[in-house]
Amino acid sequence: MERILHLTQEQQRIVNLAKQGHNICIFGRAGVGKSTTVLAIKEALAAKGEKVQIICSTGIACESYGGIAKTVHSQYGLRVAELPSQLLIERSLGQNVTVKQVADTTVLIWDEVSMSSTRILELVNKIHHMVAQNSFAFGGIQVILVGDFWQLKPIPSPFDEGKSIYLSELFDKVFQHRIELTKVLRQGESESRLKNLLDLLRNGECSEEAEEYVHSLERECIQEEAGTIPIPIHIYFKKLHVEIHNGNVLATLPGLLDTVESIDHENTHCLEKTVPQTVSLKPGCNIMLIYNINDQLKNGYQGSYIGKDPTDDNVLLVHFAKVGTIPITRRTWYNYDVDRRVQGSRTQFSITLCYAITVHKSQSLTLHSIVVHCAQEFVPGQTYVAISRVRSEDNLQILGFQRKFLLPPPVELSSMVTFCVDPDETLSCCRNHPLDDSFFEDNICTSTVQSMAETDKVFDDDENLDLDAALQSQSFCQSDEAITVKLENTLLCLLPPSHIAAPPSTFSMESFLKSATTDLDDPFSQSINSATRYATDHLQAFQLLANITWVRIAILFQNHTSIANKEFTFATTQVHKMFSSNEYQSDLLTAFQLRKWTDIDDGKRTLGVQLTFHLYQLFITEVERTLKHEDVPTTEFNVREMGVNGLGKLRYVGGWAIHKSLANSRRYLMANKKSQASNVREKLNNELRKIDLLDSNIIIPYVVLEKTTSDANTLNITESRQYRERGLLHITDEAFQFFLTLEQERVNLISLERLSLLKDQVVDRSIKSVLGNKSIQNEFVALFDLKLDGDK
Repeated sequence: MERILHLTQEQQRIVNLAKQGHNICIFGRAGVGKSTTVLAIKEALAAKGEKVQIICSTGIACESYGGIAKTVHSQYGLRVAELPSQLLIERSLGQNVTVKQVADTTVLIWDEVSMSSTRILELVNKIHHMVAQNSFAFGGIQVILVGDFWQLKPIPSPFDEGKSIYLSELFDKVFQHRIELTKVLRQGESESRLKNLLDLLRNGECSEEAEEYVHSLERECIQEEAGTIPIPIHIYFKKLHVEIHNGNVLATLPGLLDTVESIDHENTHCLEKTVPQTVSLKPGCNIMLIYNINDQLKNGYQGSYIGKDPTDDNVLLVHFAKVGTIPITRRTWYNYDVDRRVQGSRTQFSITLCYAITVHKSQSLTLHSIVVHCAQEFVPGQTYVAISRVRSEDNLQILGFQRKFLLPPPVELSSMVTFCVDPDETLSCCRNHPLDDSFFEDNICTSTVQSMAETDKVFDDDENLDLDAALQSQSFCQSDEAITVKLENTLLCLLPPSHIAAPPSTFSMESFLKSATTDLDDPFSQSINSATRYATDHLQAFQLLANITWVRIAILFQNHTSIANKEFTFATTQVHKMFSSNEYQSDLLTAFQLRKWTDIDDGKRTLGVQLTFHLYQLFITEVERTLKHEDVPTTEFNVREMGVNGLGKLRYVGGWAIHKSLANSRRYLMANKKSQASNVREKLNNELRKIDLLDSNIIIPYVVLEKTTSDANTLNITESRQYRERGLLHITDEAFQFFLTLEQERVNLISLERLSLLKDQVVDRSIKSVLGNKSIQNEFVALFDLKLDGDK
């Protein structure tokens, strides 16, 4: 029995244009009937004899089409697109099923296209081009894109920078008919307040009236008749929150815990974000697929875990409402390098708990009832996407919303409006417009393989996004060797323990290198001379190395305020130990631009030792000269009167301190998130709340801060490229003022006078004094919007 589709005038206009054979981009906010329009187009074109294939960017989005849609990756044999583009194309065209699917398609309808990237669009274009062997876009077939570019942008990966499709030159060339659906149909006519709210959120805005409305939705979802309403699904912005919530629910369920460990081979570190090492389940728990099993069971489908197969522990039984109880077996994920060599593999069941999901997982779903846990957006549109998953405000609960959490949409979207060139009956306006060879050359599909220095952020989405596995860092050595680092970062993070912050002006790196050169001609001497020549050619890097080494030596004396033999003996011993430390080896590796400590030959190693002892002798001389002056007059120093660079460094250090606190909490969460012990789960929730408080009150996105800060000059150091790649986050102006207060207290407490008086007790006493300072405590607490007693 055919369904009867009731179309609005907007929808009918699009269907008519599609029947003429034109390429179209249909866009519009959630609930405007895009899926209905797609079905109407499919029926109309199928009636004309066209072979229409609907593809979706996610398995969840396929649910809207009742089993007739495929995922992009399934249609084109891309799997998880884990290889360089040319290798993906070769693999795709090497599969007869894929080639037949492509050749048989005359109309391609691509839904939720906003979640696909420019790279995927260009891959699909080239695959059709190579199958059809002509110069038309997509091999000359009709292509209809459908989505909402104000929703979530594509997720970046090591092979894909996550560039939105509307920024592609191909999109601009081929999709000249762009039409926006504007009439919201998902919410009922009585839901005008919810519609108005979504209109504002879509643009990253929220009025005071709308914010009051949001706060009115903090109550629980309105219950229908007992037993008829599904349990609300909780939506979080970050993956780690989802994992903790699901673990909390699992701990409350009755029954025995089934824990399944993955089967790992070689290097699986980069697969952690794609598939978990441990899957914990209880009979009756709700699960979700994380991989396409077949056309009926796709990534994102939900079911209920029954238990292990009685005859085979390597088979799990899962009940799906539409297809019944299905045996689920393990599948294998691989970690490749850029040359398609397997670096490691993980074999695991492709299911996960789903009492909570990320906002990325929820996109394209219409859910019955939800609880949205708002937080600072790290991608524009997260709040909008999460809240728009339901039809009625009765089935919507919103927690933790603040207007300041919203991010503005990308500026490029301001030009994304209804734009439709005059249709040409020859279709030369879009579909039959030949493309030049540049659109099909390999460089169009060349992977943007990012180094881990760019992708492995401190706050990567690890727990932020459902990311595919990243490549193993090529900037890091094996675990028993040192790590290459940025010397500028190292120097900035090493705070000098005294006013002796750098080598004296009498020190010259160039002069030192000349003195280290030898006239001898034996292999060892030649090796030293080779090292000195390299250092002379890279003088700036080795000056940084000298400054860092100087500070590391200074740290050895931080608890010694007099120059007695025992202090010299202690420090000298520590200098010798320093040569075997990871920090020293990392510094030297970076200066010589090498990756492995085994690459440091005798000459380089000797030069490093000579430089260290030379600086050590200079430092002792400086300390002796300084400490001979017993009566040093008190000097008042106001940290707020420092120059721009000093203030910028202090703001940087404030962000670094917040990062350290967040990293400690996240480390505990990651290590213990699978535990079912009640005391551990309580601590997990406390650590998660600590993270939320810092995220919500201290950390602020640069795109917001640059428009609101009163201290713009202090942002440069944190925002500069070398620090941004380290994943450091910006802090609010209020938090910056707190760190200024804290630094002023440090300057007041740790002075030469107090050093002479308290000696090695000065640090402990200073810390005790700060912790007992009520004024500082009150200033810190004032940074937070504490609504619950538990937050305090």
